[in-house]
Amino acid sequence: MRDFPFHGSFEAWLVYFAALLRPLPLAQSKRIIRRMGLSKQEERKILSCRKINPGFIRRLKNKHLKPAQIFNLLKPFSYEAIILLRSASRDVFFKKHIADFLKIYNCARLCISGDDLYRMGVLPGPRYHKILNKVLAARLNGSVSNRQDELDLIGKIIK
Repeated sequence: MRDFPFHGSFEAWLVYFAALLRPLPLAQSKRIIRRMGLSKQEERKILSCRKINPGFIRRLKNKHLKPAQIFNLLKPFSYEAIILLRSASRDVFFKKHIADFLKIYNCARLCISGDDLYRMGVLPGPRYHKILNKVLAARLNGSVSNRQDELDLIGKIIK
């Protein structure tokens, strides 16, 4: 776990606790969490581990996944859930995708911001989120690599 740069809080004990609760029915897990007096954030992290299902694991084993696809699959999960997920498989591509997410993709940042979109004539709203996600996917997949590339891509998107 020391090999991965974490953004936000990470609590190793939650990984073990989530692993213990995972086989239990959801309602029973929630009762235990509440009885222990855990915070809402700790509950959210533990319960995010429950979203891991065989179909999700199958998708993450696909060796042809693009970085943006890996990012979109893993981003909704807590770090604790991702670490627990990593321990759930011996598949080489599966483990590599998770390691790449933790080391590279999760640290990816855009050079542009909503201010740039505004200066380019895009009115604030839900469209900002869609445009910025497209630019981030392009950055993760390697089709843009600097601020000018990002601005050029925005120009193409808004036309």
